[in-house]
Amino acid sequence: MKLKKFSGKLRRANVLKGIAIILLVCLYNRQQHQFFIIVNGTSMEPTLKNHSLVYVNHDFKSIEKEDIIVANWNNETIVKRVVGVAGDKYVASLFGDSFTLITQESQSSLNFKPSTNLILSTIPTGYYFVEGDNIDTSYDSQDFGLIPRSNIIAKVIL
Repeated sequence: MKLKKFSGKLRRANVLKGIAIILLVCLYNRQQHQFFIIVNGTSMEPTLKNHSLVYVNHDFKSIEKEDIIVANWNNETIVKRVVGVAGDKYVASLFGDSFTLITQESQSSLNFKPSTNLILSTIPTGYYFVEGDNIDTSYDSQDFGLIPRSNIIAKVIL
């Protein structure tokens, strides 16, 4: 019987050590501007599932195409993939209700004819075109336009 009590205490001690190590890692990472967030929604599926826990870095130097970012938009926190950066072209409606990124692949086949409703523009420095991986459910730059660098609060670390 004494052996069982001792092993139970030993297990509890190991669990407490594990929790202490996790807390220390979290405190260290917080000082390093890295933390966890929970993805809310299906717009980044299949890459990031709804309610999945992802590790993000708040102190990042650059943003490049294919980076997954966390941003503030209209009082919400969104997680999206960067698909357009400074210098890339996009088409915007004058009414501000639709935006389309022009990729290298689509540029050669695109017959853009200026109209009274559309404007061909270039993404300026400090702005990004973002999309969800699940285009069918994503509310992204195709709906609200470019996102400024000042709204981006973290990059996802995969």
